[in-house]
Amino acid sequence: MRPDFSSYPAICGLDGIDLSAQNPEAFEVFGALAPRIGAVASEDRHHVKGSAPSKKRARIERLAFAGMTADEVYIFLFRATATAQEAWDRSQHFWGRLYNWMTGPAKAHIEVPGHLLIRMFEETAGEAPYFLQPGCTYQLRLDYAEAFADLYKTPYEAETLRKKMTP
Repeated sequence: MRPDFSSYPAICGLDGIDLSAQNPEAFEVFGALAPRIGAVASEDRHHVKGSAPSKKRARIERLAFAGMTADEVYIFLFRATATAQEAWDRSQHFWGRLYNWMTGPAKAHIEVPGHLLIRMFEETAGEAPYFLQPGCTYQLRLDYAEAFADLYKTPYEAETLRKKMTP
């Protein structure tokens, strides 16, 4: 039986603020609303404002995730969701909670860099939510991450099968 994550926000900042419930005016007034989620990006989505380390991190992240193929996005999502699901399942009994306490708590979300989350929304839904910024890191609810992984799974499996069949 799959757990019900509907009581958790779909996308939130690293500090737990439900970003999907905020109105657009809040983002215009406060920038990215939660400075703890990372660097604040300007409206052109490519120029990142902030300190030198946040600029450097955003640039490295943009380069790292920009070159990912759809197969690599699927592998990233598959690993992240599998790890989160295992931790969630372990949290159902005492020894599992103890193990999670030592290794990190079970979460209903996975961390996804803003560049990758924007790309995933644009490739699958055609448009990313207005509040996503490329230089930030977000928490995507586990069932949403699994849905994205399912969307990337078919092309990945088709490509893998094609490679196996080609001599």
